[in-house]
Amino acid sequence: AVKYALLKGNIGQDITFSLEESVSLEGNSGPYLQYTYARTRSVLEKAGYTPGVSQGKTSRTPGVNGDLQKEEEQLLGVLGHFEEAVVDAAEGFSPNVLTSFLFEVAQKYNFLYNNLPILKAGENERQRRLFLTEATAEVLKKGLGFLGILAPEKM
Repeated sequence: AVKYALLKGNIGQDITFSLEESVSLEGNSGPYLQYTYARTRSVLEKAGYTPGVSQGKTSRTPGVNGDLQKEEEQLLGVLGHFEEAVVDAAEGFSPNVLTSFLFEVAQKYNFLYNNLPILKAGENERQRRLFLTEATAEVLKKGLGFLGILAPEKM
């Protein structure tokens, strides 16, 4: 929690540290990102979803075909910038670029989670949302790992 609070600040600017904010499960905090990761793992576990294994009647990855809801489009749009965020953070020696990106991913996933059914959706929507959940989990785990922060499977 403290590590994330320090990394999210802009280089060259004063840091105002609040223990209460740094351990909060809401807002731009390490525990919020960790909780979101644990949430993705819980959804995938409840669905019996095995990453990389065909989940439907077809043999291809479910992908994101079909009419996307705005929540799905927004999450997909953000996830596609992961590599760019990592490169920008590394080249600029600015971990706050990555922390801001991961916070946005967590916000978009939680928006989807709170507004659309995942496990009880129709089969196509369910598979697509599980695919997005898996992608979110992977991005959060890798991103937190780059920051030296653990991504707990459960919280």
